[in-house]
Order: sequence, then structure tokens, then C-alpha cells
Amino acid sequence: TTVLVAACKLPVGGAEEEPILNLIEWLVKNGASISQKCGNSTRNYGLWKTNDEANTKILVEYKGHSVMSYIKAWQDALHLKPEWKQQFDFLTKVVERIARASSQLHTRRRASVDEGIVDIWEKYLHATSSHDLTIEASDGRVTAHAQMLMEASPVVQAM
Repeated sequence: TTVLVAACKLPVGGAEEEPILNLIEWLVKNGASISQKCGNSTRNYGLWKTNDEANTKILVEYKGHSVMSYIKAWQDALHLKPEWKQQFDFLTKVVERIARASSQLHTRRRASVDEGIVDIWEKYLHATSSHDLTIEASDGRVTAHAQMLMEASPVVQAM
């Protein structure tokens, strides 16, 4: 699950909305990718009305979704269901916040890199014996070079 997808928990009450929206906006402004897709996890997120779980339960899998496709999957699942109007409207606010935060990002110039340099970087990336960070992900452990991860991700750097 990506950080942004995990942040998109549908609120039960109106008071929960603003902190979630602020978190999503902060993540995007600080470099969280809106195009990164979730891994092959079979996990999902479910929602139902407490008094009628059997008739109101909705599940959406994380697998293969970027934050935008995840939001779309939820909007499709909630569409035309009046009992879920608040959650549907919240997803519209999420898209608005993502769009606003994305528009404030600075675009970086691209540079050509010699294939030999890319090969060296790939060897360094796959040199797991020098990895000094282990991340417990939903689909298993991932190791990395902590410094590389911090330099590549303003979100991780801010932690």
C-alpha cells in the first residue's frame, strides 16, 4: 500500500475529514507520488453501516491502485448510494486537495544520464549486503539504503 492510498481512509464523521485532507495535501506537497501503485498485496479496505453490514458492506482492494485509481474505485462503488453520500463527497474533496497540492509542486528539469552510470546505480541499489534499512510492508520485508531513500523522498526526509 502506498502512503497516499493508506491516508485515504474514508471518514465516518465530518470532524475526521479535515485532518485527513490536511495529511493528504501535506504528503503530496512533500513529494508523495500520486502515480505510485500499490504492490501485489491482497489487502483491502472495507466500509459498512453498523446496523446493516450484510447489505451495506463495500470492499475495495489496494492491489495495483495509484491513489487516483483507488479514489475512482471508491467513487464507483459509492455512486448512487445515498447512505454513502458523505463519503462520496469527501473523495471529491480529496481529489481537489491533491490537484491543489500538485499544482504547487516545482517541476524538475530532466537530464540525460550515460547508461554506464545507470548500471552503477542499479548495482548499488541491488547490493543488499550494504542495505541499512528494513521496511515491514504488507507484502513482506523490503531493504534499502537509508540515505538514498531520504535523498529521494522529501516525505521520508521529513520524518
